[in-house]
Amino acid sequence: MTKWRFIDLPLATLILGLFLIGCENRPVPEGLRSFYPLPSMLKEPKVYRYISLLDTALSDEYRLMQSIGDNKITACIYDEEGRPMQWYTEQVTSSGVVMDQYRLMATTTKGNPISISTKILFDDVFPFFPQAGGIFLFRMKWKGYGADSLKYELIRNRTFMGDTNYEYDGRKLKAVQFKVRDRVETEQDGILPLEFFGIEIYAKDIGLVYYRKKISSERTLEYQLENIYTLEEFKREFKLDLKFPETH
Repeated sequence: MTKWRFIDLPLATLILGLFLIGCENRPVPEGLRSFYPLPSMLKEPKVYRYISLLDTALSDEYRLMQSIGDNKITACIYDEEGRPMQWYTEQVTSSGVVMDQYRLMATTTKGNPISISTKILFDDVFPFFPQAGGIFLFRMKWKGYGADSLKYELIRNRTFMGDTNYEYDGRKLKAVQFKVRDRVETEQDGILPLEFFGIEIYAKDIGLVYYRKKISSERTLEYQLENIYTLEEFKREFKLDLKFPETH
């Protein structure tokens, strides 16, 4: 069973812990379960459309999500043209959601799709029972396409900031907020580190409704959920036929 990891950032110390594991004869504790799109909500595929708030010239982001059985989710992130950018699967455990697989998708200059596999080192995605100020670690690495000497590593710390409210579709929703710190290391004849800071807000019975990431002192990405569509609704409105990519 996957265990959630807390990190003391100043000491870079990893502490392993288990949160409120349900006993066989007790109901499963709710925690933050209803703030993440679980397999029971995704038996039919759904498309989450996110739009840029700061720069309307930026591409929309589409996330196609569907359940695989009772405890697994598959998802793909597409750009505005319907080209897949990232594909992943997540596992739902008693204590939270963890990453199972992750692939980066791209297109060559000749228009051929490529898929880059990654290695998941720490798999925390969304905790069901966080403590205030608790920090959760996701970490993965991969190699550059066609260049084994070029290596990348993503280290993502999510800090639980507690409850909040979020205005969405004319409604004030119960929500939870995480502070996010990303560190991307590029290794080729030395290591070049880059750090990005942002926040994520998850609304009850919906999931991710807002995120912001500061790329540099001059540039910040800010996206909000615009709507959730069935595949047929999305296809009719945007004339795009989204499909999960082949990842063999």
